[in-house]
Amino acid sequence: MAPHVETTTVQAAGEHKKTRIAVLGGGVGALTAAFELTSPSNPRRDQYEVTVFQMGWRLGGKGASGRNARRAARIEEHGLHIWFGFYENAFRLMREAYAELGRPAEGPLATWREAFTPLGLVTLEELHDNTWKRWNLYFPETDEEPGEGGVLPSLWATAQTTVGWIVEAFGRSRGEGRSWFVRLLIGLWEMLRGELATVRVLRDLHTLLDGRASAASRPEHDRLHQDLRAARDNFLSEAVRHISDRDTARRFLIVADLGLTTIAGLLSDRVIGGDTNFNDLDREEFKAWLTRHGARPETVRSRVVRSVYDAAFAYRHGEPSEEAMNMGAGTALRAGLRIAATYKGGVMWKMHAGMGDTVFTPLYKVLKRRGVKFRFFHKVEDLIPDSAGRLVEQIRLARQVDLKDPEYRPLVDVKGLECWPSEPQYEQIVQGEALRRGPPPHNAPYNLESHWCTWEPVERLTLNRGQDFDQVVLGISLAALPDVAESVVAIDRRWQRMLAKIETVQTQAFQLWLHPSVAELGWKPAAIPGMKAPQRPIINGYVNPFNTWCDMSQLVPRENWPADGAPQSIAYFCGAKETTPLPAAPNDAVPLQQNTLVKRTAIDWLTANTGTLWPKGALSGDTRCLNWSLLVDGEQRHGAERFEAQYWRANIDPTERYVQSVADTVQFRLKADDSGFGNLVLAGDWTLNGINLGCVEAAAMSGMQASRALSDYPQRIVGDPQDTEWL
Repeated sequence: MAPHVETTTVQAAGEHKKTRIAVLGGGVGALTAAFELTSPSNPRRDQYEVTVFQMGWRLGGKGASGRNARRAARIEEHGLHIWFGFYENAFRLMREAYAELGRPAEGPLATWREAFTPLGLVTLEELHDNTWKRWNLYFPETDEEPGEGGVLPSLWATAQTTVGWIVEAFGRSRGEGRSWFVRLLIGLWEMLRGELATVRVLRDLHTLLDGRASAASRPEHDRLHQDLRAARDNFLSEAVRHISDRDTARRFLIVADLGLTTIAGLLSDRVIGGDTNFNDLDREEFKAWLTRHGARPETVRSRVVRSVYDAAFAYRHGEPSEEAMNMGAGTALRAGLRIAATYKGGVMWKMHAGMGDTVFTPLYKVLKRRGVKFRFFHKVEDLIPDSAGRLVEQIRLARQVDLKDPEYRPLVDVKGLECWPSEPQYEQIVQGEALRRGPPPHNAPYNLESHWCTWEPVERLTLNRGQDFDQVVLGISLAALPDVAESVVAIDRRWQRMLAKIETVQTQAFQLWLHPSVAELGWKPAAIPGMKAPQRPIINGYVNPFNTWCDMSQLVPRENWPADGAPQSIAYFCGAKETTPLPAAPNDAVPLQQNTLVKRTAIDWLTANTGTLWPKGALSGDTRCLNWSLLVDGEQRHGAERFEAQYWRANIDPTERYVQSVADTVQFRLKADDSGFGNLVLAGDWTLNGINLGCVEAAAMSGMQASRALSDYPQRIVGDPQDTEWL
């Protein structure tokens, strides 16, 4: 069990003793901590008084979304949010929140299962022989559902699953009758059980798959590693002769080589059955690790490997080049194995509304019902240590606005679903009209979520330990810490090293609403055996900087379009953004300039790259360029001007920047319970949490770890470093 964080209490007149916990930030990590601290299953829940302090008008952090009241209440996201099927802790959070919320069965998104749909198809776009080719990766739906609990399979079992997946891929790639495949499999198993020295590696591999080699000695591991590498090369060269289609053969070689190299490398480095862990591997870059363990150059350069980098925005400084791709081997391997071998239901899950509507509304409603207080429009400006440098003595805040009523009501109704708006509820704010008018010369509304906003707060507050708070949960993202925790950083070298070593990157995204369906654009939704619904595409590995596209047409019914003007498809694009120094804050021109840059980049990208994705969505005279008339635009503009009716954003704010997992940096992350201050715990995907990657699951795990540090609850966190070999 992690060391327990110091707990103090205060006594208010006529009240029981309670520990006052200030939760700073409203992202997944912060709200998960609040959720677990107040859980009905937490024996100590009645000891806590929890208050969430949130800048601006909505919750969500990097996952916040909003509804645009002027444009059909459409959903506007920070980027693309897809949940992976291995998000065991995050899905448990959602299952509990939806169950406790208890929405009417006839209403929208009544249950978590109505809010999320499994996805079993991932498409890679690969450029081979100067031609773009589509590569579909199929993941069968399982009978399990994420969030059901249980323990992770051992790494031995995961290796078995990986080899089984390779064998299945070989049978599918062979493209002939099942009987041939069964005969081949029987022959292979006969070899595995043979006594000849030449097939010793296969016999050893059989032992590994049965899980009996976990106590193997170092020489046995070394021998198995060397023999497995040799068997890999022999097996691949033999297997490819049985696959007639050249692209299929090439792709099978990549997938099989990647899987077998991973097993061999984990054996060699003694992560499987040894005394090292994934974090130890993070000192080496992922592609370098694959090369060191004998992966073919074609595999290392493949779109399968690149998809790992694209999904994690793993381009240093956002530079769209192969040289800039950088990710710690341990983090990449852990994530890849968790995705492929431990998913439940679908390998991915899509939401049926915005991230804010699907995730943060239920969390907010349940937490409110439990008595958690929310202080919107409260921006953290600094954490002040005590004279000994051991406790947080003060929290300094800027109150951004005056409210007309004592409590802010943040949600709006869209077709029966409570949602977060894209702008504040100006009518509830004393300064609402001034906020809406915005500063000259642009007169765009002040953005109270922006680091560069020039709006002056109406008051600056100081919260004092023992009077206003006892414990602090810091759930604000990494790049903002120099601003919101400057005094803490100044006296603690570990914080300084973390901020110097852990890198973040700006991202960019745009959304399109189109008149034609995806099929009418030239992409036919795929039906996959074993999946209950046709699979809407998500593609990866395409042209930078917008290398990822996802069909989000399932959201059309959740938006409020007129019957005669509703889009038939919605497309989300995202990618890393080149990250260069920006002018100092405050300066309202900075976000405007950066958003304009993203708009120009998006238009240029659509002009040059649309035809490959949507053959029927390109101009007849230029098969690369988007046919702009297909975009929904209520003002009926012409050409590329119709893009003005779409949505785009530059995620440049410190709280929005994606936290990367660059090689040789994981050791500088701090644990949730290891801030160095006795009344401060940490929550966010930037902590050392067992995933160490920017994703919902990492943030949820960190929030659970923060709650456990304060309350010894929850005892069990799936994938937590203290009770799993997956560290």
